[in-house]
Amino acid sequence: MSNLTSIEQFRRRLKGIHRVHWSASDIGRIGKRFRLVERDIQPVVAALPTRIIPRAIGNMDTEIDFTATISTAGVDRMGDCITLSGWRLQEYRSNPIVFFNHFSAELPIGRSSVWIAGAKLKAGVKLASPAANPLAQQVHELIDGGFLSAVSVGFIPTRWQFSKDPARPLGIDFLEQTLLEFSICGIPANPAATIDAIPVPTNAGKTSQSEAVLRRERELATLRRGPLR
Repeated sequence: MSNLTSIEQFRRRLKGIHRVHWSASDIGRIGKRFRLVERDIQPVVAALPTRIIPRAIGNMDTEIDFTATISTAGVDRMGDCITLSGWRLQEYRSNPIVFFNHFSAELPIGRSSVWIAGAKLKAGVKLASPAANPLAQQVHELIDGGFLSAVSVGFIPTRWQFSKDPARPLGIDFLEQTLLEFSICGIPANPAATIDAIPVPTNAGKTSQSEAVLRRERELATLRRGPLR
């Protein structure tokens, strides 16, 4: 048994390693899991760091500095699983920002394109110029030198459940989630979330949700029109 109090376990569960943007109802639901009441929950929530979602940036070009796996469905260090098919990427694609260590109150260090390839959520990253953000140049040199190689996702969970696996009684299975940002970091929640040693083609195994939607719309329009005469 852990020697941590329920409040401390609750604080660690909320803070986690991921950058999860919990809703008020989610926080209340998790608090109940730890048998806490409102007066225990509020001080913990008030002490959490403010999480700022920045405004959209300009269009991406096709040039990238590196590619990475930013999420898989494997069990992470928090005992959580993030369902790959549950990722909602449309909002991120309109604001494709990359931070360092989830410092969302600071300037982004880069921008990205994301896609699902096989059993991985992948990204191609273009870092900002030294003039735009000197930190981006530092991160670039640390990646090139092999000192940084990990990635972490920041997201809003929209559908989730507590794990039914006895091996991870406090773990969470995220079933549907909206990607807000991802960050270059020192230690990832998911050990598989790392920068590729050799960049992969940005269209390798890519499944485009928008293309699939357009195809379905065209098929429906054809059916509504009926057979050609």
